[in-house]
Amino acid sequence: MKKGLFFACIFWVNTAQAKTFVIDISANHASAKEKKFAGVTGGDTLLFAAGERGAIQFADFVGSPGHYITIINADSLCEIKSLLLPYGISMRNCHYVRLCGGGSKKQKYGIKIAEVSNEGAGLGISDKSDNIEICFIEISNTKGPGILCKTNPDCFTSSDNFTMLNTSIHNNYIHHTGTEGMYIGSTAYEGAKIKCDSVIVTKFPPVLDGVEVYDNEVSYTGWDGIQISDAIHVKCYHNHITFDSQKDEPWQNCGLIIGGGASGAFYENTIEQGKGFPINCFGKSDLKITSNKIIMDSSSTKTAIYINDKMADKKTSYLLKNNTIQTQHQPAIVIINKINRKQDVIKGNLVNGKNVSENVSYQGVKPAIK
Repeated sequence: MKKGLFFACIFWVNTAQAKTFVIDISANHASAKEKKFAGVTGGDTLLFAAGERGAIQFADFVGSPGHYITIINADSLCEIKSLLLPYGISMRNCHYVRLCGGGSKKQKYGIKIAEVSNEGAGLGISDKSDNIEICFIEISNTKGPGILCKTNPDCFTSSDNFTMLNTSIHNNYIHHTGTEGMYIGSTAYEGAKIKCDSVIVTKFPPVLDGVEVYDNEVSYTGWDGIQISDAIHVKCYHNHITFDSQKDEPWQNCGLIIGGGASGAFYENTIEQGKGFPINCFGKSDLKITSNKIIMDSSSTKTAIYINDKMADKKTSYLLKNNTIQTQHQPAIVIINKINRKQDVIKGNLVNGKNVSENVSYQGVKPAIK
């Protein structure tokens, strides 16, 4: 199935029924409101001209379900170096759009964001964008995160009137970032103070619904490897996170962080040799952390899996099942259950090849350990 996605990227470029619009190498902005792109519709392709280019922003492109607009490289490498703007690629108010570096038979990652000199992300997805797919892109040497995906609340946009639907991020290579490898969803889950008509009000950020993050390689991040917050129906799997948290910044040092408001399934990820906590969880609802592999440096003093329900509700229950952990730090798993919520279940986990039961510390309601 995943190989099919790669070859599909090449097929869309050559589909006779769809139109192709070339993005000139000198362009730093492409908008559906511009005359040149006014005819772009679902099924069409925006094709990067080959070669090295500066940063570019895409705005207001709208495809349709089953007919995404595809932004892709030609049969060669598209390399982006942003020396002035705070992003390599920015997607704003885009809907049903696929950004794919699978247009070349020669390179696995046909779009390469090689440098972002200013404070900012390699790839930003914002301003009420939704139904976005990102694949086969390499991102490195950023001051900020590799990928930043969220819509900030303001006086007109909040969780009351917008939900960011269907975000898919897969088969990307993200490395040597200044902060997070991926920053998905807002960390202001409990609300942000904003001035509207001279009055300070609390606005809640739009929720991401339907997030799928898989088969990504994330390495040498300054802060967290992958952070997912304020997102529901999450599937995060088959990601390989290595050497995260190189700056060892307090509160920004995890391989995988499941932030406030996040729920879903986090499974079959490999997290190894980072400086941070391999998995930190502050999510809610029925949250599953299963079949992950954690390999920690022998000198690490971090807890392998740390769970705290400070942002959860009483219906929340965590399932930890079939995770394997290599660590010298005790305890390997810490669970905080202070709000008398549903009982957590710990089943089939191994620490250094042994049953996990003697490596669990808890506060509050004792989990069911099997």
